[in-house]
Amino acid sequence: MVYRDYLKRQIDQLGQVLGKLLADLIGLKTQGKVEQGIEIVSQTLKNKLDIDIEEILSLTETELIEKLVEKTESDNLVIGIFADIIFEIAESLDKGFEKEKRVQLFTKSLSLYEYVERKNANFSFDIHNKIEIIKEELKLQD
Repeated sequence: MVYRDYLKRQIDQLGQVLGKLLADLIGLKTQGKVEQGIEIVSQTLKNKLDIDIEEILSLTETELIEKLVEKTESDNLVIGIFADIIFEIAESLDKGFEKEKRVQLFTKSLSLYEYVERKNANFSFDIHNKIEIIKEELKLQD
């Protein structure tokens, strides 16, 4: 029981770190400091989850979900925040010069949002809305 409580506390802390990271990324994005934000995200993800942006790009959607489920003990809130971070990065990339990376990140965030939507007992308008936004964005990239 003590181990389970410790693990839950660690996952809660991870959720808080990812939430702050998302807020910082959005703040830097509004200031026009996208590259700095992406670098901070990549370093923090490497430190906290042992995964960085390049590895996210190299994993299949299934592999990414499996890795996150393992690292977060299937905590849908944390996986959702992770999806938000990937979504924000994808949105901030240049549509012309970084189209392939943008599509890959949107695809990864879409798979994570769909996973969370399937696993959640309650319907989330926010997640559903982001799924629809990503699907529209991916259609535009074709």
